[in-house]
Amino acid sequence: MYATPIVGLPSCLTIDKNGIMAIGYKDGRVQAFDSSGKTLKEFRVENASLQQIELDDQNRLLFLASPQRVGWVELTANAIVNAKEMQRPIIRVASFLIDKTRFLAVDAGGDVYYIRFDDFSEQKRNMNRGIVMQSRFAEDQNQLFTYHWDKTLRVFRVYDLKEISQIQTNTMILGFAIDAGGKSVAIQTEDKTIYLGIQGTENLPGFIERYEEILPLEAQPVVSQSVQPDIAVETPAATLSSVSDQEPIQTIPAISEPPIEIQTPMISVSPQEEQNKEENVPPTMNQLYGYWEYGVAYRDMGYFVAANGSIAWLNLILDTTSRYELQPGDIHDIDISRNGLVGLLLEDRIELWDAKYMAENQKVTTYKGMKYAVSGGEILAFSRSGRKILIGMDDGKITMLNSDFTGQMLLDTKVDATAFCPDLAQTDSFVIGTEKGELIWLSENGIYQREFVSEQAITEVLFAYGDIYWGDEAGNMGVFKKKTMKLEAGHVTALYAPENGKNWIVVGSSSGNMYIYANEFSRLMGKANLGDSPVTGIHGYMDNMMTVNQDRSLRSWNVSQIGLLTTKPPLRTSIGMYSELNTLGFITAEGNNFIIDTEKGSMLPKKLEIGTNRVEQFHKKPPVVRVNDQFFSIQNNALSEKSYKAYENDKLNTADKFLIFWLGDLLKVIDLETGSTIRTLKFGEPNVVTWGTMVNKRLIFFLEGKMGIVNPYKPEDLLIVDIADENIGKIIEVFIYQDRLIIVDENGLIHQYGMMDSKFLTPLNLSQKLTKVYYSTSRLLLIGFYGNKIIRYSPVDNNIQIDYVDGMIKDIDWTEKSFFALTEDGILWGKNF
Repeated sequence: MYATPIVGLPSCLTIDKNGIMAIGYKDGRVQAFDSSGKTLKEFRVENASLQQIELDDQNRLLFLASPQRVGWVELTANAIVNAKEMQRPIIRVASFLIDKTRFLAVDAGGDVYYIRFDDFSEQKRNMNRGIVMQSRFAEDQNQLFTYHWDKTLRVFRVYDLKEISQIQTNTMILGFAIDAGGKSVAIQTEDKTIYLGIQGTENLPGFIERYEEILPLEAQPVVSQSVQPDIAVETPAATLSSVSDQEPIQTIPAISEPPIEIQTPMISVSPQEEQNKEENVPPTMNQLYGYWEYGVAYRDMGYFVAANGSIAWLNLILDTTSRYELQPGDIHDIDISRNGLVGLLLEDRIELWDAKYMAENQKVTTYKGMKYAVSGGEILAFSRSGRKILIGMDDGKITMLNSDFTGQMLLDTKVDATAFCPDLAQTDSFVIGTEKGELIWLSENGIYQREFVSEQAITEVLFAYGDIYWGDEAGNMGVFKKKTMKLEAGHVTALYAPENGKNWIVVGSSSGNMYIYANEFSRLMGKANLGDSPVTGIHGYMDNMMTVNQDRSLRSWNVSQIGLLTTKPPLRTSIGMYSELNTLGFITAEGNNFIIDTEKGSMLPKKLEIGTNRVEQFHKKPPVVRVNDQFFSIQNNALSEKSYKAYENDKLNTADKFLIFWLGDLLKVIDLETGSTIRTLKFGEPNVVTWGTMVNKRLIFFLEGKMGIVNPYKPEDLLIVDIADENIGKIIEVFIYQDRLIIVDENGLIHQYGMMDSKFLTPLNLSQKLTKVYYSTSRLLLIGFYGNKIIRYSPVDNNIQIDYVDGMIKDIDWTEKSFFALTEDGILWGKNF
């Protein structure tokens, strides 16, 4: 116990688990004391009265001062007090355990602010439940409790403000308190009664459907045999490396996180033939998104994901990304140790990365890891202590490394390992599943136990809750020496133990199903279908987990009660993309619209209101989709209220803010912003319209052998030009640069018509076929693609630039700073202008 004098009547007080106490006063003063009573910090918030103070686990004090000022300060003598004036009265501030770089604030209007400590920049979301009168945070569960004007106490997930439960009262609540886990709630009402509520727990998480028991197989005999270890220990000097020897790893800026679903051909882009791809040309653009194949969780802060050519730190809850460029090499496996050391197994080496450093320094642009030369590695796992790394080789042998790369042990015995997991009963031991259906126990001293559990190859193995769980290629799932059962379809491809107190095992399968196996009942209790694509990985920490499918879709989950947090479906299902400022939008046939902020790396999923229909066609600049026989423009990332009757699929174009239809000798121009028809032109037989566009409020159209230019608001100013002798192929773009009208055809010819002297110039040959091109008025660039090439042409100086990607291009687009290519395999490529 200690006593310390205070300077007045406190208005708020708090104490943390380390005994640090902080007191706030009505005159704006704040005092903080350590557990012995020594003063840590004193300061004053001018012209304010302290309403709330909080202490976080980073030695920071957060404060709320009337009427609407929030701020923070480190508990050191010379630390600067940081404060910010908010637009509306703030109800409460709190630390944000998921992201140490931000803190939270809730205002009376229902807005929740995610505020950065370093620059006070903020992200804002609204609960959409009306006026907020009181608020509290359950820190351990990252839940927000709010009391609203309608006498309802609501519980939200802090990450995305999804309401997960509520308590309604007949009388006004004067105050309430909650525990850190959010399970116990004390409520004081105006009828002088205090209520204590305890949240119940469900047997299954919300995303799991109840499932009838799957019939167990008859118990299979377990055969034991002792095996003498055969170990060779060596430390080859030539293969050892250290941090000081490694070249710095260069990074690329944080880019966006897109998503999409169900593969549908791009209707507005003609299909590509494989011979269109230029072979053996290295990519000149960077892979940005859509190809994650591996992942591991670093506590509950986020996920370390990887695929060929790139690695990234993903916070799927806040939807942010920090991206790092990986030196060349195919990634074969990934694992993380208990102390946050990430192991990347590549075709010719292992790289170790510090997840803690990456999570806490997301703005760092360079990073150094450790490398160790190993060729032929296929599977990787850390031991329970994190001191050992086990690697399965492509020749069936096993090698073990110290995690500081000071030694390597080669196991001469060929075991044909197919799955690894650490043995949680032994510090530096492993359990291995093999091609022959065995489970093998291995330590640094060699193999000390071998058990046959199946006639088929083991596909997955997991040590959890004191048991060993395994799956085989025949679709069997077993608990070692206890039970074996068969999945209804496919085989086990992933196993995960959430460690959430419910004694569950989450099972992923090759059929795209995810199951819950309840140890308490020794059976599969429920399932969720994630699509037809096999689940290739389940990774997580405690309740939070991420699933990875073979189609490269990612989902993050809360296993206990909440269900799906965020989803990032595969990009290859997009039928096209469009841009707006620094965002990219991706449209799927199912009507999903995923908006990616290429600056912040965040993603916003939006569902287009098309019901059970499908998007049959997509055009952009401006974006327009066809649903059944109607066209809708996309405005503010949603379908327009007004629709337009569709003409034939290949007889329309979009340009600027206009939609241009043609059929036979008829041509119609519609203003998409106002929804009104600007002009309908009929040219009479035998004239047939073959193409049309709007440029600078001029309608430019083509008939057989003729080109027309007219102001649709003044049709009497019609100009007809004979182009029969100009050998213009199929037109794919028309634009105006200075006094030249430029026509681009699919053969790569650029025809230039001088509008001042009314004649065609000699055409420029790009020497390159074109599938689709678009003109950027802001960049004065023609940007097109063919096969795996992006072609940029500048009419300013007739300069031509070509960039390559690895794969057939489906669509292209650009923002203010960069241009992008989406390939058929679902990879988004990007490059700055």
